Amino acid sequence: MSSRSTIPAELKDEFNRDVRSPQLRSSRTYSLIGVLLSLVFLFSDYFLLGDQFTHVLFVRVVALVVFLAILYVSQYTTLGIAFTCIGTVLCLFNAVIVYIGIVAADFGLDTYQSGTILIIIYTCTLMQAPLFTSVIIGIISWLTYVLGHSLYSSTDAAVIVNNAFVFASAFLLGVMSVIQREKYLEGNFMQAHELIIKKNTARKQALTDALTGLPNRYALLKRLEAFKGKVPEKVFIMMVDVDNFKKLNDQYGHHIGDIALQHIADKLFEVVSKEEGFIARYGGEEFIIFIENTKKASPKKIGQRILTAVADIKADELPSITISIGGYVTQKEESSIGECIVIADQALLQAKAQGKNRVVINNQDCTDTDHR
Repeated sequence: MSSRSTIPAELKDEFNRDVRSPQLRSSRTYSLIGVLLSLVFLFSDYFLLGDQFTHVLFVRVVALVVFLAILYVSQYTTLGIAFTCIGTVLCLFNAVIVYIGIVAADFGLDTYQSGTILIIIYTCTLMQAPLFTSVIIGIISWLTYVLGHSLYSSTDAAVIVNNAFVFASAFLLGVMSVIQREKYLEGNFMQAHELIIKKNTARKQALTDALTGLPNRYALLKRLEAFKGKVPEKVFIMMVDVDNFKKLNDQYGHHIGDIALQHIADKLFEVVSKEEGFIARYGGEEFIIFIENTKKASPKKIGQRILTAVADIKADELPSITISIGGYVTQKEESSIGECIVIADQALLQAKAQGKNRVVINNQDCTDTDHR
């Protein structure tokens, strides 16, 4: 039965955050409850240990203070050290139980020796520690019992051997339980991770134009929702249309038209991303661009860079390509993003009417004369 982790190295941090951290919080809580509940055994100490009660009480109280201190410190450590702290508490707690068991053996009592099996059961269940930590705690607890009672207890050797085998069997069963739990947790985590990837992929595909890789019309609508009906001042909106695109399709075929759109989309994205803008395929050979921060460069310069970038497209299968741009820069807070897009679209029509391959912004031709 393999205990090797199935979590890839790049997902370890995520697994620790989503799985191990909640386990640690539960483990710390259950450890605190277990330590406090151990005080209930003071009643049996009082009735069974006679004049040794005061001594045992002192040991229990000192141990309790130490345990609480370690649990407190574990809140401010890394995940691995925190589990080590809790494991230390359990090992020390078992040592206290073994010590009291040795004291009780002088009174002919073997009942305290069963405390070790409680530690083993807790380690493999409620503690929810990783496999390695659980194994180390179990081995130390078992050795503490065997060596403690063999060297210092008056307990009959047959009883010690019998208990040692019982504790070892419980430990092995517990380890198998931990292995199964780890497989279950890791399997669930990987399934959840794969499901998230599939959902994110599907969401991305739903928002992405298959041909150009740009956001599609649906993604544009999502982006427009961010304006919440209001468009801030100095937002630059551009409508971009490929010149003579129908002629290109008719003359060279739709396959070449698709290649042209891909090259154009790449160039548009290259320029727009530098301005921290948003670009989407609006439909057919049209693209729409939003740039909310026009402080880096003027709308005129941005538009001119886009014209130049597209004109510089070089591909063996493509003829010369040009585009027309209609833009609108909000001068004040606008009440309707839809109206702003209409104004930009009208500017695009104006650019087409004035000879194409140009930029018209707020009804003004902003194309550099050198470009024409």
